[in-house]
Amino acid sequence: MHGFFALAICVTRQVVAVLHFITELVCENMSLLRQLFTMGLGSVKLYILNHLYPEKRTLLVLNVIKELLMLVDANDREKQKACFAQGFQQLIMDVPYWIHAPNEVSINVASYIHTLVETRPDLMMHCLSIADLLGMVRQFYPTLFPNKTQDPLKLNDTLYLFETKKEQKIKEMQDNNTSDSNQRVPQDADPRIAELLLECVAGLIRKKPRVKLSDHRMLSFMVDQCKLPAMKSQLLTAYAELCQSQKDTIYVQMSTKPAFVKVLFECLHVEQEQDIRIKGAKILMGFVRHQKKISAASNISNAMLNQTIIDRKAIDQLVYLIGLSLGKLPPSALSYIILLDVVMGRFRLRMPAFLANLDDTCYESVSFTEPRPLDSEGANNNNNNNNNNNNNTTRPSHGVKIIKKNSLTNVVLVSEGDMIKLSGALEGLMYLVGKAEFKLKTKMLMDILSLVDTNESNADFFFKKKLFSQTNKQILYDFDCK
Repeated sequence: MHGFFALAICVTRQVVAVLHFITELVCENMSLLRQLFTMGLGSVKLYILNHLYPEKRTLLVLNVIKELLMLVDANDREKQKACFAQGFQQLIMDVPYWIHAPNEVSINVASYIHTLVETRPDLMMHCLSIADLLGMVRQFYPTLFPNKTQDPLKLNDTLYLFETKKEQKIKEMQDNNTSDSNQRVPQDADPRIAELLLECVAGLIRKKPRVKLSDHRMLSFMVDQCKLPAMKSQLLTAYAELCQSQKDTIYVQMSTKPAFVKVLFECLHVEQEQDIRIKGAKILMGFVRHQKKISAASNISNAMLNQTIIDRKAIDQLVYLIGLSLGKLPPSALSYIILLDVVMGRFRLRMPAFLANLDDTCYESVSFTEPRPLDSEGANNNNNNNNNNNNNTTRPSHGVKIIKKNSLTNVVLVSEGDMIKLSGALEGLMYLVGKAEFKLKTKMLMDILSLVDTNESNADFFFKKKLFSQTNKQILYDFDCK
């Protein structure tokens, strides 16, 4: 077969017609179906699809490929679906083949994968892995995730993730000098492709019983490497899903590999977007909770006492920096609730449901419905029998509907008996109080007063750190400015 050569195909309908013909023959002839299973769908790629011009790889071609995959899936009796899985990887997951196709085709390829992950996760478990999907994201966005001279999955030292900017520039210059200058580097794909593929990553994480260290390392490497805020936020969403479903395994890996913690710590920097800082802080607080639980549950020997104290100091310092980073966010209900969760030791990787309907600015709103139609005599149709003697015939009547919204002042965030678990984040909370507008600041101070009034240990935390005096000075200063 090495002597097989073919000219490039420039007419899409020729390929579509040939593939339709193959599908019909295979459906009618079991002998041909066995031959297709023996050769695999890669033969279709080798002898037909590879000779089609990139701009001619349209939705018609993709739809015919889907029909072939459905045919193989319906006739594959093996539990592992080996033939379908191999064909899926060769025909659908070949990013270098689809990235040069029209933009709508690449989006439909990602959408097809997303649909199968949502509807047939058991089948996709045999076809896809988390590393496969993350690798597809890297290939679709070559400028965001440039190739390195070393594969991060094969590195024993995860500190490679934290090379200095100078070292990274030197390596990039070396890569550019050694690479083929005539090789065409495709542009980054549509952002919707990354969104679909990263949702598939989250879907696989929820189904997989165990995630490999290599998957965790690759996800962390991409978070560190990505400079696009929207995609970095999506990567952190997948990271949060990983921590939510397999928290013990992931947090143990983070404790043994400090590079993972450092990648997330970089997300707390001031220049990062609010969404990135919040998600990074939530994942780190899950790690802090895990470390606190281990420290409280373990019986420490005298030989390990000094090392444990150092670890505790590092965790306390991390809590302080997390609180300070969140405290420097723009004051809002979201930033306040998340920072209060940190102080109270409530670690929620997913946002509270009531935040979707929360409104900081108003308690209720009034809307007027459309005028009710009048009949020929000028009366309202709905009240025709009851209001014939009234003088409402000159104008239509309006219905008034009061829409009540959840206000932050009506949401109970602090209850009696709540205790401050991580006092290191209090300074960040008070910093946020000092910047908040009047209504939000009032809610914050009422919650703080409730904490102090109901528990003596909470009051000790505030007065020992002299946080109330600092806050009062800031409040008085704000009133003087007004």
